[in-house]
Amino acid sequence: VRAVRGDFELRADRLDAELRGDRIVEATATGQVTVAQRGRVASAREARLYADDGRVELRGDPVIQDGGHTMTGDRIV
Repeated sequence: VRAVRGDFELRADRLDAELRGDRIVEATATGQVTVAQRGRVASAREARLYADDGRVELRGDPVIQDGGHTMTGDRIV
């Protein structure tokens, strides 16, 4: 699955979305997940996207690479 909105790109094996009318309000990407935006690239086994506040929560060995910096953890929001 590949989803793009503006400069935000998400790739995943599976994407489940909760709709309100014709608008996505929350989505869960699973499998091999990659998120890219403004030069930052993140990967994880799961990403939850919250459209109302633009928040992305990464779980399952999350890694964010931004320039020469790398962030890892159990969960990154």
